[in-house]
Amino acid sequence: MRISASAIETLKTHVVFGYPYEICGFLIAHRGAGDVVWARPANNATTGNPKIQYQIAPKEHEWVDKELDRIGLEVVGYYHSHPDHASYASDTDRLNAWPGTYHLVVSCIERVVRDMKVFVKPTWDAPEMLEESLEIVDVAD
Repeated sequence: MRISASAIETLKTHVVFGYPYEICGFLIAHRGAGDVVWARPANNATTGNPKIQYQIAPKEHEWVDKELDRIGLEVVGYYHSHPDHASYASDTDRLNAWPGTYHLVVSCIERVVRDMKVFVKPTWDAPEMLEESLEIVDVAD
């Protein structure tokens, strides 16, 4: 996955600000293109434990999709943090992941972003998510 440096800075700020809770958001690209040009924070709407779970509310997702469609952008993936844990695709991440979309997991230890990895779930019933390469680039917004 190629992602803009400005998108990385946005999500890093969101991760640190949200610590010690899991935060989440959208990875956005120009329609039909793969490069992520924007990271848009979302609210963690989980009804469980926000220190170890996240959920994007369906109504927020719907609103973001409509706004992006109007301006020629689209959601190509999602990001979330693992506070005080490594960046890996957990069983919960795998079960909830949409196939064919990027899932960027950010490790934040004591308010410091330590690592980030991106995963893709190839099919709905895939037994695991596959790690993809992550390239931070200067791309036009």
